[in-house]
This record gives sequence, structure tokens and C-alpha cells, in this order.
Amino acid sequence: MKRSNRAPSMPGCPARTVRYRPRRAGGAAALLLAAMFLCLPAWTGCDRSGTDSNPVNLRSRAAVYNGAGAWEVSAIAVAAALEDAGREVDLVGEQAAQQSLDDYRVFIVPDGDPEEMADAFGETGRSRIAELVRSGGGYLGIGGGAYLAGDSMTVRRTLYGGKLLSLYEGSAAGPLDELAPDAMTLISPDDPRFNTLGLSTLQVLYRDGPRWTIHAPSTAQEIARFIAVDAPAGVVLEAGFGRVALLAVQPEIEENSDRDGGDWGDALEDGESDWFWLQAIVDWLYRERG
Repeated sequence: MKRSNRAPSMPGCPARTVRYRPRRAGGAAALLLAAMFLCLPAWTGCDRSGTDSNPVNLRSRAAVYNGAGAWEVSAIAVAAALEDAGREVDLVGEQAAQQSLDDYRVFIVPDGDPEEMADAFGETGRSRIAELVRSGGGYLGIGGGAYLAGDSMTVRRTLYGGKLLSLYEGSAAGPLDELAPDAMTLISPDDPRFNTLGLSTLQVLYRDGPRWTIHAPSTAQEIARFIAVDAPAGVVLEAGFGRVALLAVQPEIEENSDRDGGDWGDALEDGESDWFWLQAIVDWLYRERG
């Protein structure tokens, strides 16, 4: 089946947005809502004294990039996996990053062409994404999106000349020559924070993800490892007040199910879903640091 790398039909505009708009209350109802708003910090655990360790507002939405360079199949599948876990998700183009990310807690870049996506964000977009993370939000890079978080990247032995997000000191390089592209591979999901089912291995799709060289921060941790290759399949780290997760594999793709929004990978054999692992990683990105 052919790959799809199409951007949304109108570049820079959300391909799918679901927003809840409450009705305007009046009279006594408005007074009641105002009183509830004033009491809200007590319910959420926020401290109005300004002593919170995490200064970001408690935004709940996730933005999944589906603009220039993104693999649309991956973007739609990520959104489906998050919605399955009850998350509010918007598919967005590059203009969303260039204008404002104030509505979002987590920014996700799916698989795609790393160089084209980095160019599409531009300096303003990259700066806004990095600021979202450093102020307490989260970044998830999957496959091609996992190249963008460091200082530099090498894609198919070509060093990218532009700037990246610089959420860690180091680089990403790939794809991994030892692994066949668009094929299933085994990983060991060692970190119990994310391996909520306690599985010893996961069979997951590999397309073109990188390996990372991370010099700093020291908080970087490996959360999964390839069985066939001496390389991590996933890492997490902290950046400023926020968190970063990078995956060299594609847990969003459901090879034997259409619940990911498409039929890509139906010819591949995988009897298990990897969504539980992806959902646990996203939950960690949402969690406030103590």
C-alpha cells in the first residue's frame, strides 16, 4: 500500500477540530458559575500564591501536527489513540505553531519527513513549541517527529543544516540500517511507568525512526529497547518545567484494525495493540512535575 505524506487540504489549517462551547449563563446561573470559578483552584490543587513548581496553565488539549511533511496516516492514528483514552485532540498545521499554542498542553509531531517538517515550522514555530515545553507542557515525537527535539539531525546520512527545537543537547540520526523499513520489530518496553500490562516484549511497527545521542540533560532515560539492534526504541527527558518523549517506533498504527482511522498496514501481522503504551506515555507528558 502506498504511503501518504499529504498535508491537510488547506495547509496550516486544522484538519479536524472538535471544540466544546458552553452556553452563556445568565442571572443566578451566572453568579453560581462565578462562585465556582473563584473556588476552582481548591478543586484542582492550584496554589494562587504563586508557589506552584509548574507555571503552565492546566490546559487539557493536545495538538497533533498534520501539516507539511507529516505522514497523515500517523497523525490521524495518534489522534485516534488519544481520543480513545479520553483526550481532547486537534489536528493542526504549521500555522498553529507559528501563531499560538496557548490552548495546548502537549504538542505531538508524528511520523513524516523530518526536514520538511522542521522547515515548515520555521523559526517562530520552533520557538513556540520549545517555549510550550519549557513552560511546563509536553512534546512527543514519533518516527520522523523524533528527530526534531535536539540540536541537530542526520537523515539518511545527510546532516540537516537548519535549526531544531534544542530541547536537549545532542542529535538524532537514522533510519537504522539494521532494521527493515515498514516492518514489524520487537522491542523490550522495560519501564514499568509505561508498560502498564507488564509485557516482556512488544511487536511494533518500525518505519524510519532515529537513534539519539543525548549529552544533556542527565534526566534522559531509556524506556524501551530494540531486541534486534543495540539501540533504544524510546527515551524520555525533562526540559525546563516540561517533559519530552521520543519514539523511534510507531505504536499508533493498528496493523489489524481500522480503529486508527485507516487501513495502512493491514498486510502486516500483529495480534496486539500498542495503544496502551502510547497512552501511558502521553499521560506522563500531561502529569505535572513535582
